[in-house]
Amino acid sequence: MARSTPFSLILLVALASRAFAQSTEPLTTKGLRLSWIEVGGGLTTPIFPGEGTALTGTVQARVNLFSSLAVELSTHSPGSAGFYDLHMRLTGKPVGSASGFFTMGGLGVFETRHVREFRNTLPTGDVIVYPAHRYSRVTRPFAMTFGGGARFELSDRVTADLGGELWVGAGTALAFAMRTALMVGIGPRR
Repeated sequence: MARSTPFSLILLVALASRAFAQSTEPLTTKGLRLSWIEVGGGLTTPIFPGEGTALTGTVQARVNLFSSLAVELSTHSPGSAGFYDLHMRLTGKPVGSASGFFTMGGLGVFETRHVREFRNTLPTGDVIVYPAHRYSRVTRPFAMTFGGGARFELSDRVTADLGGELWVGAGTALAFAMRTALMVGIGPRR
């Protein structure tokens, strides 16, 4: 799991080279036609001080309120339990095919699991049936997140986001998370 950090850095350098390439399109046409909704996924590598690192999958959805302001919900999960991140995102003006962004929000925990039906036979012969059900739990945010990074336009509706976040709770840093995501715009454009 510790090798995921160099992978994220290599991916960041590879995609950042596009930002410094000469663009033949005028800057005034870039970044003005965002989709209202963007969905995607990628990888997150949280680095916990004294605990180590982990590589988790990320699924995220973004609603672009304005061309530079969005609300984003992300889940960082290896399965049916993990962290969720709800934050506001401020995106700067594009330079070529790249634009910087800053995020701030809250971090919480979610869990969902299926509990199978269970039958218990008593010595009297009576059977007690515990029906199958789904157990779900979502906590209130317990930590603040502050982050930033770069957004690279790969095509008309596809972008790559590369960045990092600091997860801070109760006055102390919980983790630093490196994030990579591929986002696809869906629906009508602004």
